[in-house]
Amino acid sequence: MKGINESFWGKKTSLLLIISSFLFVSCGKTDFYNKAVDTASIEGDPTNDDTVGGKWGDPGDDGSGGNGGSGGQIDPGFDDPSRQTIIDTFTANPGDGEKRPLDILWVVDDSGSMANEQQALADNFGAFINQFVTKQIDFNMAIVTTDATPAKDGEPVAGSMDALTYDNYLSNPSQFFNDFENMILVGTSGSGYEKGLHTSNSFFSKYGASFVRENSNLVVVYVSDEEDQSDEMVSFYASAIMGLKPSNSLVQLHAVVRTEQLEGGSTQGGARYIEATQTANGSYAEITDDFATTLSNISSDIIKKIESFVLSKIPDLNHLEVYVDGVKLESGWSYNAELNSIDFDLGSEPVEGSEIAVAYLEQE
Repeated sequence: MKGINESFWGKKTSLLLIISSFLFVSCGKTDFYNKAVDTASIEGDPTNDDTVGGKWGDPGDDGSGGNGGSGGQIDPGFDDPSRQTIIDTFTANPGDGEKRPLDILWVVDDSGSMANEQQALADNFGAFINQFVTKQIDFNMAIVTTDATPAKDGEPVAGSMDALTYDNYLSNPSQFFNDFENMILVGTSGSGYEKGLHTSNSFFSKYGASFVRENSNLVVVYVSDEEDQSDEMVSFYASAIMGLKPSNSLVQLHAVVRTEQLEGGSTQGGARYIEATQTANGSYAEITDDFATTLSNISSDIIKKIESFVLSKIPDLNHLEVYVDGVKLESGWSYNAELNSIDFDLGSEPVEGSEIAVAYLEQE
């Protein structure tokens, strides 16, 4: 796999799209945690009592408020009022036996050249899903195509939203695999104007309220041998999908596409899909590579990220603080520069239910 990068986006309402830009990278440390449930920021002078209230306690109270833990509050007091203080928050959960909800949308090219790739995806699906089963991840999947014609635009493959669930796998694994194979073979009669970014956004506009669960991580996997031809800029679609969750760290976009233009220009490659993965905490792979390896790598990447404390932006290490239940930690943690994450030392992991907050200034 390659091209793992970071960033993310804002929120789409029925009237407008609010784009907010963040930066996001992957990490892998333990099985102990769910991703960030909230991302807050402090505007203006960080020394002026603009600390985060709510579960962390209001700056003007007696410290008894907060999250049911220590009742502390976050007041980093960084000495650069010209920069915004970022606060990424997480909730600690046990790894063993914990069912993490994960919603996955497959966006599959159904144009005339995709028969072999669809079959390879069906034949090697076990390499993707087995790791989620082993980890007891409560997955929920749906399938759409890249065809944006009115009858198919954002419409899920019949039955996929109901059949492709973790509970159905546990109930009857053979039936589950048969259903996936039948449904992922979406055919080759779709439009030659592939618009996977558009159709994924259309799906969430139509079915997001029922498909995306409140506490889930959200993943979109694009599979196409042609360039995306959606009308809007990549950031438009990326921002809309990221806006479905309260934190950028809860969303990943991955792609299995042409990574280079073929000789003679017979394909434009997958540059737009690749851009989406690079701005949405994902990864991409060459569609002509071995599908078993590709799918295994994608699932490993997904799991690594949903089990990690990944920050929303690159921090200034001179202005970086970690709190557990409102209490600042002076030791027991480290910053992982390669993966832009906070790692806790062995024996210093927060206990189940703890609220973790990471306060920092963004690197200039």
